[in-house]
Amino acid sequence: MTRALFGPDPLLARLSARVPGMMYACVLEADGRLHMPYVSDSVQRLYGLAPDTVRQDARLLLQRVHPHDLPALADAARHSARTGAPWHGRFRVHSDDGHWRWHEGQSQVERQTDGSAVWYGYIDDVTERLDHAELSQRLQRLQAAHQGLAGSLQRLAHELATPLVAVIGLVQLLLQHGELLARHIRERLERVLGAGQHMQTLVRDLGDLGALEGGHLAVHCAPLDLAAAAHEAHGLMQAVAVQRQLVLTVHTEGPCWVLADALRLRQVLLNLLGNAFKFTPAGGQVRLQLSAGASHATLAVHDSGPGMDAAQLAQLFVPFARLGAERRGIEGSGLGLALCRGLVEAMGGRIGVQSAPGQGTTLVVDLPRTLPPGVADASAGDAATAAPALNPPDRSPAPPAAAPLPAAHPPARPAQRAPA
Repeated sequence: MTRALFGPDPLLARLSARVPGMMYACVLEADGRLHMPYVSDSVQRLYGLAPDTVRQDARLLLQRVHPHDLPALADAARHSARTGAPWHGRFRVHSDDGHWRWHEGQSQVERQTDGSAVWYGYIDDVTERLDHAELSQRLQRLQAAHQGLAGSLQRLAHELATPLVAVIGLVQLLLQHGELLARHIRERLERVLGAGQHMQTLVRDLGDLGALEGGHLAVHCAPLDLAAAAHEAHGLMQAVAVQRQLVLTVHTEGPCWVLADALRLRQVLLNLLGNAFKFTPAGGQVRLQLSAGASHATLAVHDSGPGMDAAQLAQLFVPFARLGAERRGIEGSGLGLALCRGLVEAMGGRIGVQSAPGQGTTLVVDLPRTLPPGVADASAGDAATAAPALNPPDRSPAPPAAAPLPAAHPPARPAQRAPA
């Protein structure tokens, strides 16, 4: 093989210096010698070998290749030399930092009349690309498993709900005639009823969480007075607060219209108040506080409970995380706050928390503001009436006036979970 074929070329040197991998010409002589008459300087970075060293003996590169990958490389090279087919290989190389890196190369072969073969090719480090591809595949598998789990939660909730309704209904029917029952039997039935209702709440939360995770929960957002919703929640939970010897107050400054689903917002507020009640000792206070900004309204639920540390706050919205409540005999499943976050985000809002040990906890719901239904209709009607006046009155006829837009009642949309 003549050396003139691989003499110095300034243009090739400039090109090879600007590509990330290693360009080379590798010669397998008829007597079995392997050398690289041309190799770019990137060989130093990829293999830790000087270009001049590799030009004399290319087998030094093979000493860096993982032993398990060598047989496949040799077979591919022999097949390429015999048939003239392009060579392609992916193999592991031991780097100077002690790690195994993935390299990938490809080349075209030219068989010479003297029995030698020359490969003109390119090799590069593809470790990061393969790691990214592997992570993407793992993510896809996790997403598929997540969807399967969400569907399983929904099916489980559906299967449990029907018999629970029957059991609760039967116990309630028996208690309607409690005067005919012995006292100890009536007390046991009341405990059964309480346990059944607690399980019914858990099953409902499981179903809703499964629907949220699977993106199947329908949310109907429309203009809603957040102040009225806060007062409604206060009224619904006042009796529970009295029973637990807590002071429940609500503070608003007149109507405050937001876009929300009335049913789901009520579910969120009752969940947040119930959670605050659980962790606030008798004699404590729970406060609902509404504040309105230019584009968003904030409803905060503050309690005078023990507060939480940083480790507890990091797990606050994780499903089934009890944060040590089970050790204090506090009932619950650990689903409530995870479900609240999903519902608030499905309505286009955000939920956050502020807490510190000994300073209580404040959970904050932030929702987008909107105009009241009547004002929205009037604004739309005014805009539609004014629109024709923009056209010149003397030439073409004015377009027909648009009908006033209805109040914002968008169709149901599936809930989407945002990144935590």
